[in-house]
Amino acid sequence: MYYHYPFGFYYGQYYHPQMLPVFHPVVDYMFNQDSMPVQQNFARLTVPQVQRLKGSRIRTTLPSIPGTSTATVGDYNADLNEVQLLNIISEQTGIRHGNLRYTPSDLGGYEVISSPPGRGQGDPTVPPPTRGDCAVTGGPGKELIRPGEVSIGIVRVTYKIHECEIRTRPHAFGIAGQEGIITRSNRSVSTTVSGGNPALRVTFTAYVEGKSLWVEVQPQTRTINFPSGWGKWKNQGNPAKTKIGSWASLKI
Repeated sequence: MYYHYPFGFYYGQYYHPQMLPVFHPVVDYMFNQDSMPVQQNFARLTVPQVQRLKGSRIRTTLPSIPGTSTATVGDYNADLNEVQLLNIISEQTGIRHGNLRYTPSDLGGYEVISSPPGRGQGDPTVPPPTRGDCAVTGGPGKELIRPGEVSIGIVRVTYKIHECEIRTRPHAFGIAGQEGIITRSNRSVSTTVSGGNPALRVTFTAYVEGKSLWVEVQPQTRTINFPSGWGKWKNQGNPAKTKIGSWASLKI
């Protein structure tokens, strides 16, 4: 156990989310820029455990999202060592973060909220991928264009466009933000990117409208007020918005 105080002073009371660590957890008291200090139980999940949880709704802690979040466990990609989490909702802010991918070690412990009927804590097998129309069989479908990137304001956005799946990732302040995954059941994703300055961040949103992919960037700042701490985030100017492209064969 160790204590980490980036600003060198005690602030408020600790909040203790109820987590079920998988292995021996390391308890880290972290000062979260958007909240009081949060106790997080970090545990390294194994691939079989992630696969058994497929389809289950869990509570866990995730990088860059304050406090605990709930999410449904999706497919595990062995090539990338990533598991897809669906319909992520922050329990602290109520913000919906859509679908994102994480490595199993990113999940800070977990608590099963609900499981698929008749499957306990998930099915230990992962069905093989199927071919055909992604609107019927699922999956990303055919690649519509080669992966690319576009700059909007101070943010560089990389993207991968498939018939039934779009992946976007914002880059700002020399940092790569969380990858967002747009699917037929989730047509928008949002995340924030912040650098070394705790008073500055950008919010990033990508969404599908009709057959087009749009991205929007909003810079935000905040000030620190003693002794109460950080104030609320405030938008700086109007958001920058651009259309990356349109594709007639997009099935989202």
